[in-house]
Parts: sequence; C-alpha cells; structure tokens
Amino acid sequence: MEICAQSFILYYKSRLFDLMEDKLEKRIANWITIIADCLDVTHAVYYKPQQDNNNRNCFEHSFSKQPFDFPKCISTNTLQAIFIESDYVGHDILSMHPQLSIFNSAFHLKYNEIEKGYLFLHANEDKLSEFVSPNVNSFIYESGKTIQIIEKQSDILNEEGRYKELFRVTEKFHSSMDVDIVLNEIIKALKKVFPYFTYNLLLSNDSKHDKTLPIKELQLDHIDGAVMDSYVSGEIRIEKICTENHTILYAPLCGKQGVYGVLEVATSASFVFQNSEVEFIRLLANTGGSAFENAKLYEQSQTLIRDLQLINDTSHRLNSSTSLDETVQFLKSQIKKSLIQTISDLFY
Repeated sequence: MEICAQSFILYYKSRLFDLMEDKLEKRIANWITIIADCLDVTHAVYYKPQQDNNNRNCFEHSFSKQPFDFPKCISTNTLQAIFIESDYVGHDILSMHPQLSIFNSAFHLKYNEIEKGYLFLHANEDKLSEFVSPNVNSFIYESGKTIQIIEKQSDILNEEGRYKELFRVTEKFHSSMDVDIVLNEIIKALKKVFPYFTYNLLLSNDSKHDKTLPIKELQLDHIDGAVMDSYVSGEIRIEKICTENHTILYAPLCGKQGVYGVLEVATSASFVFQNSEVEFIRLLANTGGSAFENAKLYEQSQTLIRDLQLINDTSHRLNSSTSLDETVQFLKSQIKKSLIQTISDLFY
C-alpha cells in the first residue's frame, strides 16, 4: 500500500486498531512487527521500566530479521542522557553509546506524560525521514497510547485471575473444617498467583500441623518490628531487610476472636508491591484467618463432644449396679482412653 507523510499516522493508527483483535499476550510483539513493516526495520527492541528500585529498563520484546546482540537492560541514567533534549534521537546520539550503536533511531514513549518505555530501531533512513520525522510527536503518542491500552487490559485480566482464585479458595475454605487444608490452600493460592515469591506462616499456637507446610512458630517474646506491629494492629506491614536483600510483607491472619498468626511474603529488596497485589493478599489473609478460626473452633467442639461423651458414659456406669472392682477397672480404661486421645491430638 502506497502511503504519504500526511497519511502515515492514519495508516499507523488503523494498524494499531486491528492489533486489538490479536491475543493479548501477542500484542506487544505484533505492535513491533507493525512498526517493522511500516518502516522497513531490521532490528527493534522495546525496553520497559522494571517494577523495582534498580533504576533500569529491561527488554520486553525484540524483533530482528537476523540474529543480533543488544543490551538486555539499560540504566535509567543512560536513558536520561540519551533523551535529555528530545524524545526522539537518531544515530548521531546513539553512536555515542557503543552498546546501542546498532540502532539508528530511538523513541521515549509516553502517554499523557506517563512513561511507557523506550523503543530502539534500526529502520530504513528514508522512511524515518519521510514518515516519522514530520509526525514524531503523534507517533510517540499513538505508540504510548497503544501500550497503555494493552497494559490496562492485561491488568484487568490479571485482576480477574486473582479474584477467580480467591473465589475458588473461599469455596474450599467453606467446604473444609481441617486446619491443615485451610493453611495449605492459602499457600497454594499464593503460589499460583505470585509464583516468584516465597512464603511462611507464622502461627501463634503450637498445635500439630502438616510438616510439608512452611510454618514457623510465632514466638511473641522474641519478635519485634513489622511482624509484631502487624500481629498487634491486625494490619499489613511491609519492611525492607537490606542485610538479607529482601522486601517482606506481613499480613495478619485475623478471625472474629483474634489474630492467629501472620502470613510472611518475601521477595527481592528491589521489588515494589502494587496496591492491587497488597489488596489481594489482604483479602486472602482475612478469608484464610476466618477459615482457620472456624476450623480451630470445630476441632475444639469435637474435643468437647468427646469429653462430654466420656463423662456421660462414666456417669452412667457409676450409677449402674456394678462391683467395686468393675468400677475401678472401668475408670482406669476411661482415663487411659482420654490420655491416649489427648496425646494423639498433641503429637500426631
């Protein structure tokens, strides 16, 4: 299709509109392919700001007609130096940075002043001059807008997936009165939604639990800082432990009658928890805390029922006409039965 400088942006926008029919996970790659097709690109790399504090941008997608080497990450300082005067630079600027000299054009992509990443191209010089240079602001705007739409739709799908998992685990909680099943479902849900985090359950009681669960005893005499604050306040707390290179989120497991422990979520020190992630963990911890409380109350009620049954059987036997020896033997057997059950509850 023959296009001119005046109609280039309209043509580009029409291609971007068609892009929205593609599968979400392929849209960024297909967007770069559209640019490659429009500008006869041989190499392209899209760098996206990282969700951490390392001040770097790492490549999200690349395009090439043949293998080539390119930096996997670029520091924010380097990018600021490149785009200090303009959001569009050519080979004269890029050649000052040897690792980027393979490219002849680069764009600082924005949408409504929100940074959306950086696009580096090795494109046909004539097409850059004819199509992009006269329309550079519109090209940057439409590209940034496209990325914004893709990210928003991705966020919506991720959020939907999280709450589907929360709904699933809530149903599981309601169908079980087993403490270990409740705790296992909490960890299972977290690992499914956030597979790269590590988890521990800090519990304030010394009851028996499945040894495969990541459980630590919450020793109230030996904890302080964010863990204690979360446990006492019943609120989420986040702290950075520089010596261990970790960021840790603490979410209390709250029930109606109290706080039963703290969920510990650990990730790298550079990671920054987003509000939606914190809210999901809070809801899961609250739901899990209530389910844990219900399961514990059920266990206690079962123990109480057994004790009452034992008392009832014993009273009935004592009131019957039996000899002293039979009564003594019966009492011994009842005491033994009670002790065996108590030991079983504690250690097995």
